[in-house]
Amino acid sequence: MPKSRDSRLIPSTGVLLAAIGAAVLAAILINVYVSRVEQRFWAGSMIVYRLRENINEGDPLRERHIEPVRIAKVHEEAFKPALDPENKDNALGKLAPRKMLKGEYLWSRDFLTTDPTELAVDVGQGKELLAIPVSGDQSLGRQLKVGDYVKLRADFYDDPKEKKSSVTPMVVMRNVKVSAIGDSTAPATTGRRASYDSIQVQLDEEQANRLVEIQEVMAGKRFVVTRMSRPEGVIEPEFSDEIQKYMARLKTPGADVFLD
Repeated sequence: MPKSRDSRLIPSTGVLLAAIGAAVLAAILINVYVSRVEQRFWAGSMIVYRLRENINEGDPLRERHIEPVRIAKVHEEAFKPALDPENKDNALGKLAPRKMLKGEYLWSRDFLTTDPTELAVDVGQGKELLAIPVSGDQSLGRQLKVGDYVKLRADFYDDPKEKKSSVTPMVVMRNVKVSAIGDSTAPATTGRRASYDSIQVQLDEEQANRLVEIQEVMAGKRFVVTRMSRPEGVIEPEFSDEIQKYMARLKTPGADVFLD
């Protein structure tokens, strides 16, 4: 005759129901906790847009091209320049400024004439805001930021009277503070400009006139910009000794300041 199992090893119905109830309650509490954590994480979050598909330069932006993405508040600062729902309708129909890839976030400056992060340049007393053409091929891309100090370099003819002569690069100015990049004072982000063809700087009247004069005798018409370490204290832009000697040589008898 088979032995009967010890009934003491079999939980009673009441114990089983209690265990199931405890498990269900634990699952509910965990779900509530996770939900509250998510709510705190997404509290104050913002909606931005990214591309569903590639679009080519010159193509109009359409609703089908974009999808909304929720960005947590902790990343809000980085996404301030992004296109948001308030400005989305104004951007639709605008032409893409470059080839844009699927997954790329949309930034206000790409499709709107104004950017909420733009700041008016405060021109100092006795200063003038001057746009300086720079080489796009040799620009620093996103490494250059508003507020950086730079050196300006350019090529000059070894024989100023002979434009087919060899050229030598020279430092033209140093300690030049960047007030704007292209036409923008907005902070750089990973989703925007990679190149530009000008920077804006502040110079006094005499410096501005001399820089224009120097541009007239350059072998090319664009400067190469290199970023400097930030100088201490109040530093003013200054012309290099080598460019001052070069310009003085042009002004000696028999040499033209402005070369054709």
